[in-house]
Amino acid sequence: MQNLLSRSGLLLPLCAALFTSCRPENITCTNGTIQVRPVGFSENDFSAAKVVRYSQGSSFSTPVDSTAKVYYAPDPYSPDTASFSAYSSSDSSHPLFIIPGYDYQIILPSLGRTFSVTNITQTGKTHESYKRGLIGGDKLIICYNSVTQVNVDGNVFTG
Repeated sequence: MQNLLSRSGLLLPLCAALFTSCRPENITCTNGTIQVRPVGFSENDFSAAKVVRYSQGSSFSTPVDSTAKVYYAPDPYSPDTASFSAYSSSDSSHPLFIIPGYDYQIILPSLGRTFSVTNITQTGKTHESYKRGLIGGDKLIICYNSVTQVNVDGNVFTG
């Protein structure tokens, strides 16, 4: 009987430790991003394209970063639509996403056009709670904000 009690005495603190390790934690949510999908443009239009990120509200006077390379990819299901991705000049392996907190210019020199992107707003969620613990493992939470509004060349788009 004493042997059973001593085993129970060891088992009880172990179980208590496992269950008390399940505690809520906060994670920071990812910013929403804008996926640029140009319609009616050709690959030649984007041959020397550039994306420049500016400090928000600086009237495009304070550049923060620009692109080293812009890749254009036609959509095989929609011939007049494409997507493009830009890579940062400060780290050419890292994408330069269009996210809230900055203003952007998308420059197409071959067309003599510049698109100004400002006032990007997103849902206000900054943190997400989840339970972490040894019993049942971690509950994975993918938390990101959605862009709700953007201004492109003075035109407001919501979504």
